[in-house]
Amino acid sequence: LLHEMLQIALPVTLQQLIVSVGNVFIQANVNRFGSGVSAGYGAVIKLNNLGISALMAFDKGMATFAAQNGAQKLERIRSGRNSAILLSVMFALSVAAVFYVFRAELLGLFLRGGSVAAMETGEQFFRIVLPFYLFVSVKIACDGMLRGLADMRRLLIGTFVDLSLRVGCGFLFSALWGSVGIWAAWPVGWVTGTVLSMVFVEKKLRLME
Repeated sequence: LLHEMLQIALPVTLQQLIVSVGNVFIQANVNRFGSGVSAGYGAVIKLNNLGISALMAFDKGMATFAAQNGAQKLERIRSGRNSAILLSVMFALSVAAVFYVFRAELLGLFLRGGSVAAMETGEQFFRIVLPFYLFVSVKIACDGMLRGLADMRRLLIGTFVDLSLRVGCGFLFSALWGSVGIWAAWPVGWVTGTVLSMVFVEKKLRLME
């Protein structure tokens, strides 16, 4: 039992480590552009994390659903995946809409008396990243299925590729376009990670047939 638990727990721990280390590199890149940009990023990332944390409920739900049905009920798992993706997308678009419409008020909660640069940074991030909540919501649902089916290797690959692109492209794009290049790197990682997760889920299901 301990061996079975560690097969799940250790990759999840490594996944969280990858995310944490990646975020450190992103923050280091942001800090190069001064206190205004850093303050704006600090505010907007809190709101972004809130939205993503809410979406993670679909990850947990899909993981439980997939694990309970197992290989004996593949059609049920496929149906559950489609439903989870639909619900996740609807929720993500709702969150993105609220963030966009009330972006100034929400950023103001963290930037009372903040600089113009800080507010502009937060709004830039939202304008670039929010449309891609559509993709990350699909990725989260698919990642939950991979977790529930204990396919931790593919889950780790998807997470590593996503974050590597956000960090690597962030440094590359910021050298070309300034701080806005950092935010432009997020969609690259999210879209690529989403495609990988969808492909990985389909491959896993075919192997189980």
